[in-house]
Amino acid sequence: MAALHPLYNITPQIVHELQRIEVVRLEFQSKEVLQAEKTKADHRRMQYFQLLEDTNPIQKELHNYLTARKQLKKWAGEKRAISAHLIQSVHALLSGKKGPSRYRQGQNAVFDAELKHIYYLPPKAEDVPALMNGLVRWVKASNGLACPLVAAVVHFEINSIHPYYDGNGRTARLMTEFILMQGGYDLQGLCCLEEYYAKDLERYYEALSLSKGKNYYTTRAKGDITSWIEYFCEGMALVFETTGAKIRETALPHGGRIGGKKNGVIAYGNGISLI
Repeated sequence: MAALHPLYNITPQIVHELQRIEVVRLEFQSKEVLQAEKTKADHRRMQYFQLLEDTNPIQKELHNYLTARKQLKKWAGEKRAISAHLIQSVHALLSGKKGPSRYRQGQNAVFDAELKHIYYLPPKAEDVPALMNGLVRWVKASNGLACPLVAAVVHFEINSIHPYYDGNGRTARLMTEFILMQGGYDLQGLCCLEEYYAKDLERYYEALSLSKGKNYYTTRAKGDITSWIEYFCEGMALVFETTGAKIRETALPHGGRIGGKKNGVIAYGNGISLI
């Protein structure tokens, strides 16, 4: 059970979305981004963080989120390898605690708004460490796989395993961003996927299948996640293209227009494969 083998197919839609993503990423490689644009992106990120939490979080929660993201950005710049300890440290920062967070010691569940019905039952607490270690091993062995696909799997699996009583969504989204940072897919800090999730929360949770009554062992452990990856890559493509369009309007004089051509660009360029 500890070995992770995510089940999905590379559909024509996924290939198309990866092509769209790659076009903008290649453009940004030779682009100098104004600090003012990075500041705007940070402000949007804070705004959508609150929407994703479904309530107005206290200032401390927002502070913890910004602290965790800043540290994660530092680790990504240092080429820190993903590990269970790193994920636990991110959760600790999100919780405002010192040291890596311990995984939950008991069963948790995802309930409806009235706390009457269970939408999703995560794995048993005793299985969490092995499952998280299995995810880490899978990421480390995924060299050559397109970065957006790796990020999509990490996002889905952390939400599925639900290793903590609280903060699983925040941890999953930040670890997704970590993967994109390390792979050069964060558009120099301008990529804000939170905006995509928050603008249609119902679709976000539907894509994660957390809005349906499911049990980890019977459906999610070996379930096909193709629809989630399609959703995720579609969102990345939309955010990338929107961000690219905005930055072109504010291009530095010496930088000129972002270069790059769509024709001939394929998602598995530079040795990246889709399988």
